[in-house]
Amino acid sequence: MPKQKNKKPFSSKRYAVLFVITAVLAFAALMSGWVAADQFDDQIRELQNQNSGLQQNSRSLAAEAASYEDAINKLQVQIDGLHQAILDNQRQNDELQRQIDAAQVELNHQKQILGQNIKAMYLEGQISTIEILASSNDLSEFVDKQTYRNSVQSKVRTTLDKITQIKLELEGKQRQIQILISEQESQKAQLASSQDEQSRMLAYTESQKASFDSQIKANQTQISELRRQQAVTNARLFGGGQIISTSRCDIYPQDWCNAPMDSMIDSWGMYNRECVSWTAYRVAVSGRYMPYWGGR
Repeated sequence: MPKQKNKKPFSSKRYAVLFVITAVLAFAALMSGWVAADQFDDQIRELQNQNSGLQQNSRSLAAEAASYEDAINKLQVQIDGLHQAILDNQRQNDELQRQIDAAQVELNHQKQILGQNIKAMYLEGQISTIEILASSNDLSEFVDKQTYRNSVQSKVRTTLDKITQIKLELEGKQRQIQILISEQESQKAQLASSQDEQSRMLAYTESQKASFDSQIKANQTQISELRRQQAVTNARLFGGGQIISTSRCDIYPQDWCNAPMDSMIDSWGMYNRECVSWTAYRVAVSGRYMPYWGGR
């Protein structure tokens, strides 16, 4: 019978080679996971840096918008003051017009009296002095009539002159008031124009700020998604592929669990109650090495 060849058992050298190959493959798989995690951190940091710059711009625009609002409010105070002054001057103008109209009525009345007096004197002038004397009871009555008419005529003329002067003064004041109202209307229009310009700048600034805030929000949403993906990667790398989406205080430190989300930093530099924080904790309590990431 032919001799059967005995199978050679694996030598210790072969076992060593197999162990090294297995270790290398495991290490490569582990390193690929770490590389993926590092890529998430890099992207998150980049977005956080973007948000830092955007937030600075947003704060600057907010301060600029506040200055525009302050300028608009101050201009409005000036506009309101001018508007009230215009109303007061218009009332004064109306009162002056009323006085001018009253003076004109009185002038017309006094002119009528003077006209009647002149007419009477004219009619009497057609009568001879002898006839006037004859119609008078005595010389004294004749003299009294003449004196009375002259006195009335003098008083009427004096009154006319006085009323005319008053009317001229009132009209002068009215012209000054009207000039002042016109100037105030012009100032008010200029202030309103400046206010409109400030309002346009405010609207533009608020639009720019809204754009920055929208980008910040979009970046924050992207950061949250990257953290979720990072948690998935970490769970597959360290936690056997299971992911716990919510924090449970029986399997997560009480102080981190009970505190508001993202209000504390855990032992590995990440915000509390995040998936990455929970995964890091589970890796650490399993006895495996959990490095400090600081990715938050």
